[in-house]
Amino acid sequence: MATFIRILHIGLEFELSYAGSRFPLAEKGWYTTNRENLVLSFGLRTTIFDPGRTSQKKVRSSGLTEAGQNRKAGWTTLKKTVLQNLYIARLSLERITWYRLKRENQLLVAAQKQKEWAAGLGSETVWLSALIEADNLLIEEYREWSRLFTAWYLIRNLTEPNP
Repeated sequence: MATFIRILHIGLEFELSYAGSRFPLAEKGWYTTNRENLVLSFGLRTTIFDPGRTSQKKVRSSGLTEAGQNRKAGWTTLKKTVLQNLYIARLSLERITWYRLKRENQLLVAAQKQKEWAAGLGSETVWLSALIEADNLLIEEYREWSRLFTAWYLIRNLTEPNP
């Protein structure tokens, strides 16, 4: 509901002034050539209609519910972030195992290519390419370790209470 005429301010201003080229009461003819002014001002200031005041009261009363909603949203975001990083950590563990097994297989392939090259059946570039592929798989394994530790530290920081 809107608020009508809440506070009334009344102002009254009185001004008496004199202007002219002759000094009053000291020179002759000062009252005929000079100008005197009398100004009276009367003012009122009030609030006639204030629709914002009602909405401000509603905002104050809903402050507690808004804080509760913010708290609930914060807990939801926290839970979502922790679960997301748990999934990332689990996936990283699986990928680390996969990259490790794939690298072991690639090292066996590289050893076979080296034997073929030593016997004169294969080329050195194929053998070195197989070794480079094994090293690339090791790099990917290390990247997964980095993702795993990042997720783990984030989960730890979000779930442990501060000292």
